Amino acid sequence: MKILLDKFIDAIKAREGWFAPCKKYPKGSRSWRNRNCGNLRYVGQKLATGKDKDGFAIFATEENGRITLKTMIINGASGKSKIYRPSTTIRGFFRLYAPSNDGNDPDSYATYVAKQCGLDLSTPIRRLLE
Repeated sequence: MKILLDKFIDAIKAREGWFAPCKKYPKGSRSWRNRNCGNLRYVGQKLATGKDKDGFAIFATEENGRITLKTMIINGASGKSKIYRPSTTIRGFFRLYAPSNDGNDPDSYATYVAKQCGLDLSTPIRRLLE
């Protein structure tokens, strides 16, 4: 369970552009600044300390942001989510997680994450818990 789920989270983190400050970008990426590896929108998450000017959750530590993303995915994959179902495919997950009406390309996002994890786009998210 942990290995595939962690790969999935790491792929999301990479796709979200997580990077520390550097010469070209002295502030680092938004996800790095907010300690929010999934660039989750703020919806009152227990471990969040607030939100940035664009509504993205801010966490005190990278671990808290990762725990929050992991919990969200586990809840969806195990049937404890109001948004995701265990039968939701990888493609379907990203159409909800990163919708096009928010300026995302969910199919490209899903393809990237699926490839990083060695999964097919039609794989149900419940597989992340196996």
